[in-house]
Amino acid sequence: MFRSWVLLFGLIPIDYDDFTLVELDPGRGFLEDSRLFSMSEWRHRRTVSPLGSGSLVRDEVSFVPRWPLTGPLLAAAYRLAFEYRHRTLRRLFGVARPGHD
Repeated sequence: MFRSWVLLFGLIPIDYDDFTLVELDPGRGFLEDSRLFSMSEWRHRRTVSPLGSGSLVRDEVSFVPRWPLTGPLLAAAYRLAFEYRHRTLRRLFGVARPGHD
């Protein structure tokens, strides 16, 4: 669909994503299957499910790094990025659950 640049601190280009949307279920989620400079495969499924008076957002990501030794570092970086994203979504749109930020 398009190329999106990944920016460190919102300024320095460190990667790109050749974004491909495979499935779109409006209001319920999507499936992305893309290629990045750092990864030969990137698959991201987001599902949004009703939960009480709010929603449950779930991201499932799998990837194959171009350079195998970078796998653990990339996995840790993306884990932190998605944890931050979900904290931000809870802060902006929801109420924190007990035991979670």
